[in-house]
Amino acid sequence: MDGDSSMLEATATLIVRGNDWGASRLDGMTTSGTGGRTAPRGVTELAVGRHDLYCKTSKKIVHLAVVLFPGEVLVRKLDTEAQAYVLEDEAAEAEYMEAVRNGGMDSALLRMSMLRLIAKRGKLEEVPRARLAQVCDAWNVIQKRCMGGEPADPLFEEVEKLGLAISGLPMSTQAMQTLAMFLHGAIWPVAGTGQFNLGVVLTNLALRILPGHPQLVDLLASLKSHVGLSQEALRLLEATMRRTPFLPSYLGDRLKETYEEIVKTAAERARNA
Repeated sequence: MDGDSSMLEATATLIVRGNDWGASRLDGMTTSGTGGRTAPRGVTELAVGRHDLYCKTSKKIVHLAVVLFPGEVLVRKLDTEAQAYVLEDEAAEAEYMEAVRNGGMDSALLRMSMLRLIAKRGKLEEVPRARLAQVCDAWNVIQKRCMGGEPADPLFEEVEKLGLAISGLPMSTQAMQTLAMFLHGAIWPVAGTGQFNLGVVLTNLALRILPGHPQLVDLLASLKSHVGLSQEALRLLEATMRRTPFLPSYLGDRLKETYEEIVKTAAERARNA
């Protein structure tokens, strides 16, 4: 992580259609009463790294956890029927992205700098290396417990806390990739012994730390393909490949390669069925 700083990378934008920003919190800060004359559609000036959005609806508290890359415009929508944040359709997503690029949404975007000012937050500091080391150490213990047969549900709760410990703090692309590769490297040997279902559980756990990180999504898709869930794996990859314009080229290339491999494998299985 030496020589790399998230402070030098372009900030990101999160668009969430249908979200009630008056009943929401982002990275622990309220977003109510911060918009202008135009109803907010999203938040800009978001640092590279993990972010957590909570919205209190009439039925429950809905949670969106994401990791964002430099200059990324991530578009989601609040599905009130499903009570969940879901993918926006591709046409609408493209329109939002273009509007952000040409400045057409400036008046409809909350600014993270203003949210921090209102919340009286101090200077924004990057995720401390010591905290990342603690996350890695804690992961090693949790993975051993999972492999030892402990129930997964309590472990998911513990891992979620690890992710929240780095939420809202700037984290460079390189630092994110280092953490993702650590998690990938810890899980892959398990899958290499043929324990693909256990690998799926472990990867889902890891995604609670870096939600949606392409390196981990790619691994999850590969493992799902190995256990016969090819279509589910392809849907995961298709959703993540929509982020390719904002990803480092090596991640975009890897997603494409895995997608093609799974399509080929699925076709071979169908012919031999």
